[in-house]
Amino acid sequence: MHILAFYQYFSTNEVSGGTRPYEIARRLVRGGDSVTIISANWIWATGQKESQTGLLWKRTQIEGIDVIRVSIPFGASQKMVPRIIGFCWFIPFAFLAALSVRKPDVVIASSTPLTIGIPGYLLNRLRRVPFIFELRDLWPDCPVIWGFVKNRLLIRVSYWLESFLYRKAAFLVTLTEGIRKEVIKNKGVSAERVITITNAADLALFTPDGPRADLESLANIPADAFVCMHTGRLGFANSLDFLLDGAERVLDDPSIQFVLMGHGPEKARLMREASRRNLHNLHFLNPVPKAAVPAFVRRADLGIVFVKPGPLTYIFLQNKFFDYLACGCPIIVNFEGEAREYVEPVNAGVFVPPGNVDALVRAIRTLAADRATARQMRVPARQVAERYFTWDYKAADFRKVISSVVVEKPNSPEASSLQDAVRELKVRERR
Repeated sequence: MHILAFYQYFSTNEVSGGTRPYEIARRLVRGGDSVTIISANWIWATGQKESQTGLLWKRTQIEGIDVIRVSIPFGASQKMVPRIIGFCWFIPFAFLAALSVRKPDVVIASSTPLTIGIPGYLLNRLRRVPFIFELRDLWPDCPVIWGFVKNRLLIRVSYWLESFLYRKAAFLVTLTEGIRKEVIKNKGVSAERVITITNAADLALFTPDGPRADLESLANIPADAFVCMHTGRLGFANSLDFLLDGAERVLDDPSIQFVLMGHGPEKARLMREASRRNLHNLHFLNPVPKAAVPAFVRRADLGIVFVKPGPLTYIFLQNKFFDYLACGCPIIVNFEGEAREYVEPVNAGVFVPPGNVDALVRAIRTLAADRATARQMRVPARQVAERYFTWDYKAADFRKVISSVVVEKPNSPEASSLQDAVRELKVRERR
């Protein structure tokens, strides 16, 4: 099959950021499929350009994946208006780039942003190929709830576009069961048209054994310190003020140290706030390429996965969650949902109520004082990753969904296999 996919951002292990499209695409290519990915020429995690492009786009090959990077302005801007301009700019030029390649058998568009579904739908209509819409987040609900989008007209248009794309897609793939439940319950999508395929980790790269980052040289952190680490984006949704509150409360224990590694719109403010409070136990590090992240996670004693409190926090499973598990790093979460359900019952992590600084401090102090218990949590953490979160499984699941919608006759055996694939994937996620 020839699979064409639209992703606003596409990253490999050579740069910082999420790698879902790269990990799935290269496995599909190994299985004999042809994959074309159309993306922008920006790295979301760092705000830098991934590569130089021509006037409109540049075409490259990465491990057999045909990658087309469209040149757009304001690619990784943190300000709302430039970001919207960048998203809208991507629509026509990504569509034109898609017309420059041979006809695909299926087209996939991966939101966010929601607007990325437009070129997917247009190609679906023009080339008459099935259209799959992937939901990595729930837009526009999250931006509206958090107050990022307040313009009433923009909100109305966004909800109309969301509904339109949901109706026109042959199938929806959600990254969490929480998102799936939301679109079935509140968006009018039938359960038969949506399935969850979560993110995962490269279990050969993210391993419990291997080199460990020298935080003593990088940040003057003692070699025997109990390290609580947050990797990835430092954004509004990550509830990192909660972490600062906890760090302030344990200043009396120099054996407990905190590391925030990454970039994001909140980083400068958080650094100022940490300086104001004299949080000498809190260290900021710049992001590193994905391939270098495991060394840092192996050094951590506790991985931080926080989300800003709100009615939709249960839908989240952040990229760092999978990386921590794969490296056998225990996790602390502050929100209900799948993250807690995966780690707490098997003692691979701990849950603290959102906003409850007392509970956060108590959990960190307890684990820091009992290193043996913290080390014991590493084994079930890795086991959870091996059981549920390997990219090999996810790529195979994705191919089943793709194969099921690429049919010519509605009543053919291939068409009926769509429901079989959905049932099989649901059973696997529940195990």
